[in-house]
Amino acid sequence: MPFPKRTSDQIFWSGTVLYLVLGMTVGIFTQLHFTEALHLGIAVTDVSALAHSLSEVYDLNTFLYIKRYDLGGLMLLYAPGYRISPSFYPTINVLLFSGSALIYKRLIVDRLSDGGSLKIAMLGLLGNPFFLLNMAGPNKELPLLLLTLLLAFNLTNKGKGWFWQCILIAGLAAFFRDGYGILLMVFVFVYYVAHIPRWRLPIHARVISICLAISAGAAVFSHPLGEWLPFVRRNLSVAGVLPHGAAAGEADIATTWLDIVMVFVQWGRHLVLNATSLALFPMLSQQNGSLYWIGVGYTIFGCLNLVACICAIFTLASTVKANEDVAQQLDALVLARILSLIWLGLFVLMSASAYVQPRYQMTILPIGLAVVALHTRHVRRAILWIPILLVLGFLASRYAHGTLPPPVPFDFFPVNPYIPR
Repeated sequence: MPFPKRTSDQIFWSGTVLYLVLGMTVGIFTQLHFTEALHLGIAVTDVSALAHSLSEVYDLNTFLYIKRYDLGGLMLLYAPGYRISPSFYPTINVLLFSGSALIYKRLIVDRLSDGGSLKIAMLGLLGNPFFLLNMAGPNKELPLLLLTLLLAFNLTNKGKGWFWQCILIAGLAAFFRDGYGILLMVFVFVYYVAHIPRWRLPIHARVISICLAISAGAAVFSHPLGEWLPFVRRNLSVAGVLPHGAAAGEADIATTWLDIVMVFVQWGRHLVLNATSLALFPMLSQQNGSLYWIGVGYTIFGCLNLVACICAIFTLASTVKANEDVAQQLDALVLARILSLIWLGLFVLMSASAYVQPRYQMTILPIGLAVVALHTRHVRRAILWIPILLVLGFLASRYAHGTLPPPVPFDFFPVNPYIPR
């Protein structure tokens, strides 16, 4: 007697449970064997630093002493659990990821047509190993992943009060990463304005054009904006300590036409590198020759991010004359266009930063790969093979010229941040 065919729900939740079990295992191992985790390259430095900061929160007074409001969400979410035991970190992260999976299922999996790909849809959520490494402690990626998917769900459904719901979601995101929350808010306003009647351009062209103008303008006027926007000021400060030529924020205020042109050049460079750098410039080994698992996670994400970028551009370019009424029932093509618009719009806005930061796009990766899953099989194959050939060709060229990826030095952290003090 043949086994009954498993439904998409069973496959999706089985994969999610296995992913969470693996994440819990990695998280607990990192907490109990922190030094070994550092040497194995699985302890994310940012997560360790946030865990160490939370270990300094002893009472309400020390909590209020932290004046960075963009860390307020992390403190409220993770600090109570730490006061009980650091082992609550993986539990909180599992709950966050489970919530993201539930929203993603309603956003994508439940809307897949017969020609869609459940495997690629699941890859969008479960294909990023970096989320596994973040399970050990407090992080910004998992809360922002949940909020971003919730925002996308509201934008695709456009139910009653969708605009104010999206603004509230973006405001909550600002309490985890203020710059990201502001970008979400800007995109919601752009999306709303683009739906005002009497525009001649298709809605996709309207949204992307406005996002390009805002991103380029923010790059040109970043220094004046930094005088009264804290997150812009911090962005320029970080850019100032990066190696020469890596940031557009190194120069003084653009006062001449040549300065403005150079800022535009750097901004265009950021667009390209944010889409390609992690895939084309992998960091896979440590100084002793062992695998650098954080770098492996970055590389896998970089390849998937490049796939999402190519797919979003292709989807919007191939349907540039199409328009839709999202009040009607969404079909696969309409949903693919809207999700491409969300991914590409946020990608463009993020590239206004004074330095290259593709890692911040992790929270929109599921949206981008969901678009791939919604396409037909022959389109999916082409979109998947193009970046694979591009990356392999580029790496082969570097290898032929003797330019190998440099080894990564061992990560160092002075204390185990998961030991209660």
